[in-house]
Amino acid sequence: MRFHLYVDSETVKASERCNHVDSLIKFAIAYNVDKLSLLSLVLNAYYVFPDCFFSNSSLKHLIVDSWNMKPKCTVSWTSLQNLSLRNS
Repeated sequence: MRFHLYVDSETVKASERCNHVDSLIKFAIAYNVDKLSLLSLVLNAYYVFPDCFFSNSSLKHLIVDSWNMKPKCTVSWTSLQNLSLRNS
């Protein structure tokens, strides 16, 4: 299953909407997506990813574009086969 999340500047700026981004990421993880794409339309968007994002056993392909990731926990993507980090 694939899940693509595109976030614009209004979403990143509005703190109440970050909870919405959290919910969407948690939804994708709960449904064991194996291909996850996270694209921010804001260069180097600052967002604190939920810890559950970094400990996912079903994720095989991950694309993270224009996000600053600073995990505050151990990263454990045990099934990950393809990781793409871009800053476009």
